[in-house]
Amino acid sequence: MSEKYNAIMERVTVTPGMRIRIMDNLGLPGTVHRPTLPRITGRYRSYAAAAACLLLVIAGAFLVTRLNRPTVAPPPDDTVYTPWGSVTYDSAAELSQAVGFPVTDLSHLPVTPTDTVYQKYPDGMAEITYSDGEKQSVFYRVSKGTGDNSGDYNEYPSVYDTTVGDLTLTLSGDGSLIYKVNYVRDGYACSLTSPQGLTESQWRDIIEA
Repeated sequence: MSEKYNAIMERVTVTPGMRIRIMDNLGLPGTVHRPTLPRITGRYRSYAAAAACLLLVIAGAFLVTRLNRPTVAPPPDDTVYTPWGSVTYDSAAELSQAVGFPVTDLSHLPVTPTDTVYQKYPDGMAEITYSDGEKQSVFYRVSKGTGDNSGDYNEYPSVYDTTVGDLTLTLSGDGSLIYKVNYVRDGYACSLTSPQGLTESQWRDIIEA
């Protein structure tokens, strides 16, 4: 038996790796102890997943807060700007001061205005809008020069001139109602328009007042 065992052992080759493992198992000198990594159990794996989800929730909430944060704008001044770049004032006196020439309110209107708007346009033109809020609106424009500043470029079937005092009026309408009146006063172009239209007599009363 011993002879067979010796014969077998003579043919067994022990590699350096086998020798280290054998010595390690026997606790002999020269043993290399390698650190063993802790094994993550199912319980701790669940804790890690929950922590990761919590971090994602916190990050998402932070991003939403940043995106929804309102933009802080500088405090506005008292000037009111319209979409066309014009500036709105509180009275004809303020509008006159802004444009540099006199602009007075119309006193004999065919309607009782519930809303009056005073505006200066970027080109220096003044405009006063009178409206009763429901049926009638009248637009009064004054600007330097002598051209048509009404902004109404419709072609009317009836266009003619007439006079009021020393003013020459150009009236544009459909034969029964007048929608636009142009004239020059003291070197300034003036226009009166109404989308609903007025009679010639009503326009005369407005201009003569």
